[in-house]
Amino acid sequence: MTGEEFIKGLLCLVAEKERANGVNGMLGFMFMIRNRVNAGWYGGDWGKVIEDAAPDLTFHYPDVRDPSFQRVLQEVDGIYDGTTADTLTNGAISCNPFGAGRERVAQIGSLTFFK
Repeated sequence: MTGEEFIKGLLCLVAEKERANGVNGMLGFMFMIRNRVNAGWYGGDWGKVIEDAAPDLTFHYPDVRDPSFQRVLQEVDGIYDGTTADTLTNGAISCNPFGAGRERVAQIGSLTFFK
């Protein structure tokens, strides 16, 4: 396993916490993290940005047979390497409840995304 593969695994695991918001909620959370990395948060360090996005997360281990999570696994490479366009969050770098004073740019389920 490479460091890049490990980071992508973490990205899927933290995205899965938004499973109640469906596939787009999980993918949107992943795009938000990528947008933060691209914006230079924590010097562009994926691990630190992921940790910041889910500091108190108690992991729920996903069922890898679940079709929604399988979709997350299919999409993670393109989100990580930037080849998949963010058509869900419009470049968001925050989501509720951390959007105070920011422009609201997307809504997916109970997730509100902000720039």
